[in-house]
Amino acid sequence: MLVNLWGTITHSGPYNLVAIALGLGTLLAALALRQVINRYKLPRMDMLAALIIASTVAAYFGWSTPGSDGKTIISVIGTVPAALPSFQIPEINFDWVTRLLGSTMAVSFLGLLEALAVAKSIATHTRQPLDYNRQCIAEGIGNLVGGFFQSLPGSGSLTRSAINYQSGGVTRMSGIYSSIIVGIVVLVLGPYARFIPKSAIAGLLFITAARLIDWKRLAYAIRASRFDAILVFVTAFAAIFVSVEESILIGVAFSLILFIPRVSKLGIRELIVTPERVVRERLPDEARSPSLLIYDLEGELFFGAVPELDYYLDQITRETISTGIKYIVLRLRRTRTPDMVAIEHLERFIRDANRRGVTVLLAGVQPQLETILRNVRFHEWLPADCIYPEKEDVYSATLDAVRHAYTLLSRNDRVKEEKAAYYLV
Repeated sequence: MLVNLWGTITHSGPYNLVAIALGLGTLLAALALRQVINRYKLPRMDMLAALIIASTVAAYFGWSTPGSDGKTIISVIGTVPAALPSFQIPEINFDWVTRLLGSTMAVSFLGLLEALAVAKSIATHTRQPLDYNRQCIAEGIGNLVGGFFQSLPGSGSLTRSAINYQSGGVTRMSGIYSSIIVGIVVLVLGPYARFIPKSAIAGLLFITAARLIDWKRLAYAIRASRFDAILVFVTAFAAIFVSVEESILIGVAFSLILFIPRVSKLGIRELIVTPERVVRERLPDEARSPSLLIYDLEGELFFGAVPELDYYLDQITRETISTGIKYIVLRLRRTRTPDMVAIEHLERFIRDANRRGVTVLLAGVQPQLETILRNVRFHEWLPADCIYPEKEDVYSATLDAVRHAYTLLSRNDRVKEEKAAYYLV
């Protein structure tokens, strides 16, 4: 963007002072009209009124009328055909698929990101609920239908949506009304569009862009965390030095790069059963149980967390080897989004433990994890009493596993069976 601006300033020829003055005048007129509208509670038509005034002034002084050389003093929109696009079944050529697939995917992805970004920005101000799936489906249906009317790919626009909101639009009907009015204007007033100066539209876009900046929320994001501050500056830098559209894509890509290491963090806590038969977190200066190890895993159980998962499982393995403990309760209630890679490493840990005579009990198994374990046939080699699905009672599954472990221990006359263990919250 800055490169284009510098090229415009240095290589675009002499400045058109008339166009600059008209653009500034349109900007000031829109600002003044907004003050009047807010004061007297009038309909928010300040931008439309400012554009009409600018077009009228340009036409009155002949700035938008072609001279003897066919050129106008200021650049104008140009003549718009007074007709709507006709229905046409698009030509389908499968040879184009391989050549256009990459570009079409990029356009679709960028269009969705732009639409969701502006929708989220406006929803933040209006406090309206935003259904992302519904928005994506609407974009797809709109582009599918538009393809039969020779339409270019479309999406929610940072400028058009912002102008619609700033003009007082509060419901989805505002977009329908806008399309109807645009259709009428094209049919009735299309030839007069040649009187609309581009510099006037540029002045209005400056106002739109300025009103889109939420300084309070921007400062909030910068103060919130280093992660949010980095995303703000990277996206802003890309918008200035690359382009507004691509900055959205860059910001999302960068957020994914920063997000994956954050979600790949697994936490682990060691729990103990106290002499009072209370199951709680072990304090740093407390002794471990001589007969049972209880660990509570927390975090995303997916491929990105596998290095940390292996680290914790190796620690548990070394602990069982050094202490001779033969029973482990692994609490998985607070693990999320399990995938095949993590489950494969968990299976390897349990099989290795079983070969060493160590029994591993999985407690607090969530439905999603339970389904995956069933799909990969854990039940064929791991006894059913080694898996304790999560129940409505927050701690019941873990307590069942702990009690079963003590039952197994009591059969070997090693410890007295615990019958009333519970959690201290």
